[in-house]
Amino acid sequence: MSEALEFLQVKSRDLDPAKRGVSFLAGDAVRNSPVKITMNCHDVPLSELLDYLAHLAGLEIVVQASGDVKVTSSARMTPPYLASAATQRQLDQVAVVLPQMRFEKASLGEALEFVRVITEKQKPGQSKMHILLDPALDAEKPQIISDVLDVTVADALVYIAAVADAEVICMRNAFYIQPAAQPRGKLADGSLPDLGTPGKAVLPRMPFQGATLREAIDFLVNRSRDLDPEKKGVRILIDEETRKAAGKITLDSHDVTLERALMQVAAVAGVDIYQLRGAVRLRMPR
Repeated sequence: MSEALEFLQVKSRDLDPAKRGVSFLAGDAVRNSPVKITMNCHDVPLSELLDYLAHLAGLEIVVQASGDVKVTSSARMTPPYLASAATQRQLDQVAVVLPQMRFEKASLGEALEFVRVITEKQKPGQSKMHILLDPALDAEKPQIISDVLDVTVADALVYIAAVADAEVICMRNAFYIQPAAQPRGKLADGSLPDLGTPGKAVLPRMPFQGATLREAIDFLVNRSRDLDPEKKGVRILIDEETRKAAGKITLDSHDVTLERALMQVAAVAGVDIYQLRGAVRLRMPR
């Protein structure tokens, strides 16, 4: 926390023509707080940054008449914050489609930074995209594996958060990634996942002999793109821990939809299926 306050104080002096900047009045309890701050913001007012910092670290920030900023611990609500319909509306307002979201063991921080950078490249000159990461989440985990085509920014953020057992909410002009307030329920055994129109395509044959989960997923994704007139295919996300722990797959199924094929693969590999919006996440049982 002391590093975050020092950074803001130095930056405020750099940007102040009089070079006075802002003085932060904070005791040792605040400065020595073990809370780790992860956020990536560009072209954002200092007042907005302070608001984000307050939410991330559970602080009360008051601008005094002198212009100094008093920072104390806060008893107000701290994460997790409640998601709302406004969150989805704000997500959907980011009218950007990522041509591909391919991750090979990307950390949570790396995946979020990828989405931010691509979004800003596609919308130059528009307002920047701010992403805040709750201190309870580890920016270095999990190791995300995905290969998704033509995905909206809204869905990309939801998918990335889901693999980290997290959720996306909106906070002023930023997207806040926090631990999921409610655990996402897995599909019941034998239930078909919803993979959209591509998932209804029929595979003439699905032959696996001791295949890994990753090999099976790659097969299903590639075949779904072959069968999909729009060539987008199905969306399946896993993490490295699940890839390593899943059992080997031996199957020889004929004339099955991709959704049923995925259900069979998950059952043999011993993994659970979690439904997302137009996608699924596979993970080891809790």
